[in-house]
Amino acid sequence: MPLLLLLAGCGTYGLENGRDSLPESDSVAVLPCNGMCITAIEPATGPLAGGTSVQILGEGFGLDPQVFFGNLELNSTVLGSGQLLVTSPAVPVAGPVDVKVVNGVEETVAYQGYYFGSGGGGGDTGGDSDTGSDVTPTGLTEGLVEYSYLVYGCPECFGAPNSLEFSIAAAFHDPVNDSWLDDLPPQGSCETTSVATLPAYSYKDVGTWAYIIAGSTSVGLQHGSNGVYVSSALGVDDKLWNSAYDLQVPDAGWLVQDVMETTSGFDDIQPISILNPSPSAFANMSRNDVTFGWAPSGQAESFLIWLTIYNASGSSVLGEVYCHAQDNGGATLPANLFTAYPSGALMSIQLSRVQGSKQVNPSTGNTVEGASYIGLFGTATLR
Repeated sequence: MPLLLLLAGCGTYGLENGRDSLPESDSVAVLPCNGMCITAIEPATGPLAGGTSVQILGEGFGLDPQVFFGNLELNSTVLGSGQLLVTSPAVPVAGPVDVKVVNGVEETVAYQGYYFGSGGGGGDTGGDSDTGSDVTPTGLTEGLVEYSYLVYGCPECFGAPNSLEFSIAAAFHDPVNDSWLDDLPPQGSCETTSVATLPAYSYKDVGTWAYIIAGSTSVGLQHGSNGVYVSSALGVDDKLWNSAYDLQVPDAGWLVQDVMETTSGFDDIQPISILNPSPSAFANMSRNDVTFGWAPSGQAESFLIWLTIYNASGSSVLGEVYCHAQDNGGATLPANLFTAYPSGALMSIQLSRVQGSKQVNPSTGNTVEGASYIGLFGTATLR
């Protein structure tokens, strides 16, 4: 499950009683690609010397587009209407650049879509190459940084104040042998329990502020009364996808590079009916064909499908199903997972890309883990 529910104290998402009496919502939680857009950049990082083959994926690029990294126009090879190939240029300094595709009078921009230098993804997990530290890695875990960007198809159904829940959180503790990233089922399998096997820890105060930094973008995380460092008032304009973040804790003298990586969002989810914003429109879903599809695929190391199943009134939880799948564009869940539930049972559905990372803190030798979840919440009625 997303660790944000545990770190940030958001609680369990449950369908409220009396859902049929709630007004319809004007928020439609669909992440569209209207006409022309960039959906992914692969890879999203590379060396300052350039020379990296980069694929730009999306829609509506046409047959003769212009491609820009920052202000520099690049030669491109059109592999398809939604697939371009370019070679990254050489640049003098590390940092992110916007990636822009222009097709006549139309253009689309992935802001800070490509990162030059060691701040990008896929960096050395040793973590001490740029710090001058020769500390020996301990193999122990001392914290987690988490990025959670979740959109609600029906905010009222979940008692959520908005259609977007976006937070970055961090927690630090004395070093332990366990990992925060072992909570999901093995990839390719499903479980029917939500019991988390998280590290034994007590939160540790490492100063008033921690910062998550990607190029020129910095997000401040303030130490809260519950011991967790949390961002405040993040909105859709603050999202930064296909990027790697560094962790800086000034009071502790920490700088951990590439501690957390983000992926991209979606331009299609099926069945789209799960995102209906009306609290009374829980579309029927056959227990013999609980199938989900998404695009683009292949953007993250794995994909989470998390179903919470309620009675027909939504007043009590009957069970849960967690499936950890490949990010391959679709999954059909085994029918035997749903045989015990009555027809008419309500379901809350979370679909999200999952990306994990581990980096050594060069100041301590302990590991700080990162996890990012980019996804959505939907609803359905089990038949």
